[in-house]
Amino acid sequence: MSVFLLPSVGICIHTSGLHLHRRDVRSPLQEAVLDRLPPDAQLYLAATSSSVLLSAGRDEEALFALERAQWALEALPEGAADAAVWHSCAGVALHALGDAFGAFEQCVRAMVMRQECEGLGPAHADTALATHNLACVLDGLGKQHRAKQLLVQAVQVGGSGVAQ
Repeated sequence: MSVFLLPSVGICIHTSGLHLHRRDVRSPLQEAVLDRLPPDAQLYLAATSSSVLLSAGRDEEALFALERAQWALEALPEGAADAAVWHSCAGVALHALGDAFGAFEQCVRAMVMRQECEGLGPAHADTALATHNLACVLDGLGKQHRAKQLLVQAVQVGGSGVAQ
């Protein structure tokens, strides 16, 4: 059995064979500070932590960082752009872990939310990124034709000068 303490993300991972167990190891001070953050800040912190962990190849930890902040989705108003960030990061993490169908679901949610969000819409760079992420997942699912269509759409937004 191996034990890894990861105080930067507030978890302890115990590995035994192929089983992975996580336990919260945040201090009371960390809990008090995090509990005072509004839901949108909790989601942003989770998305940022997840992105850093994914870039380091720590995919399981990245997904766990997002799961810890999932409660904040319900606290946001309907259609909030911050929720789309969480779904986009969850899609990328699930894709990295090989869960193509879970990744597809999260990436679709992110793209639709960004297209319908006031202040973003279909011609926004954030929407193009969500579209790109969905295209990557679709390619992995063997849907290359649709993936190519979405990639072209994302590039057109990025190159149109309309994206903000």
